[in-house]
Amino acid sequence: SFTRLQSRWPQNRRPSLALLQEVPVRLFVFDVMAVDDHDVTGMPYWRRRELLEELLGDVASPTVVVPPAFTDVSPAAVLEVAAEHQYEGILCKKLTSTYRPGRSSAWTKVPARMSSEVVIVGFYGSRSRGVGAVLVAAYDSTGDLRLLGRVGSGFASKTRRELYALLSDHRVDAAPIRDAVEDRYIQWVAPAFVAEVAYREYIPGQGLRHASWKGLRPTLEQTVAWDLPHKVQPRP
Repeated sequence: SFTRLQSRWPQNRRPSLALLQEVPVRLFVFDVMAVDDHDVTGMPYWRRRELLEELLGDVASPTVVVPPAFTDVSPAAVLEVAAEHQYEGILCKKLTSTYRPGRSSAWTKVPARMSSEVVIVGFYGSRSRGVGAVLVAAYDSTGDLRLLGRVGSGFASKTRRELYALLSDHRVDAAPIRDAVEDRYIQWVAPAFVAEVAYREYIPGQGLRHASWKGLRPTLEQTVAWDLPHKVQPRP
């Protein structure tokens, strides 16, 4: 959990006992650079992985873990399982690669992203530049629209202009949500348009993290319900 992890770094170098018990952390070790003062960075990753499992495979530790590695399934299948269990994503490593510091094409971090239907309730933008970002919401279990956050990435230039032309005709004076933010640059709209957005996770009180635009839904009369903080569900 990225949100819970934030409470443990880096300002809490000496965490209290209560914090240690409330937010325990584990170190996932997926590579090794030296064994008994012998440099192994020139070995291929598959061999370093064998050494790592020999070193820590039988260690019973609540804090140091060697995560599972898979070579007989597709990355897409592993990513799907990671998303189901709300992991941040997966790490793909080239089996024949030697160890090199810094980023390279030998390893790739692939984040797990979820997608949901949301209601557009406002936007930032102008006629000349189009929509800069949209504010999105969903209905909670009581039937009230709740703000989920803003989405400002994933738009093509043409989409930004088309969205401005569409949304500007549905502007309203008052915010259609109860938890409206005070920002004079927001242009509120009637909650008539449903969009699909991808995001990394939903953080209560902060909204959608790393949200990106996927497109408008075909029907404009559809609304969506979200028993916060759970996933959006279609609502008749």
